[in-house]
Amino acid sequence: MPAPTVRYEFTQGYGANALQGATIPDLSGNGNTGTVNNINSSEWLPSSFAGLLKMNNQSNTGNKTILCPTGITHGDNFSVHIGFQWVQMNGFPCVITGGYGYGTHDWWIGANTLGDYVRFSRNGVGLLSSTTTMVNNAYYMIGAVNNYTANTTIFKIWRAAGLDTVTTTSAAYPMSTAGRVGICKYGGYTDNFTPNINIGHFLWWNNAALSSSELDDISSRYKHKYGLP
Repeated sequence: MPAPTVRYEFTQGYGANALQGATIPDLSGNGNTGTVNNINSSEWLPSSFAGLLKMNNQSNTGNKTILCPTGITHGDNFSVHIGFQWVQMNGFPCVITGGYGYGTHDWWIGANTLGDYVRFSRNGVGLLSSTTTMVNNAYYMIGAVNNYTANTTIFKIWRAAGLDTVTTTSAAYPMSTAGRVGICKYGGYTDNFTPNINIGHFLWWNNAALSSSELDDISSRYKHKYGLP
């Protein structure tokens, strides 16, 4: 399995307080330090499920987000794995994570409306829907892969009710201009679309398309943190 391009952890034991001023350290070894916006040390919850970061966004602009560095050139192939507590949707649409740089390509994971299924969208047309509707205060892990080389997409959600998986062929999209990647934010776009989550970890692979079994392996390492089967 390839090492992630970006690895942000909020579990205790990963360098004391997960926040270091206005940044979050990158544990991948690649030096891709995250930029933290409007989050202070009191919002790191070290005693909640071994460590979570509170990201309660109540308006579309100027809120609590994390952005990966601008210097990463987004590839057509990418993978992402994220774990969090879904507190509630403060508004909609609601973007948990995504990439956008005002170019022709973009992607996001989230929900369009209250009570909507969680979706993995690419370029405004590659909308892959799960059968999962988020339950307030419940814990989830999401893994997604855009394999443009093999023209395959994987979208998996681990939840208390069990695994929700969508895998499709002839459904991957170019992503070379997708730009900056964000957490609780639609990449580099101005709006962040009001998610309210407590995040536990974030992994992103640039220019790497993980397999379904590799996503499962990652989830097996984190599932005990979130109390998932």
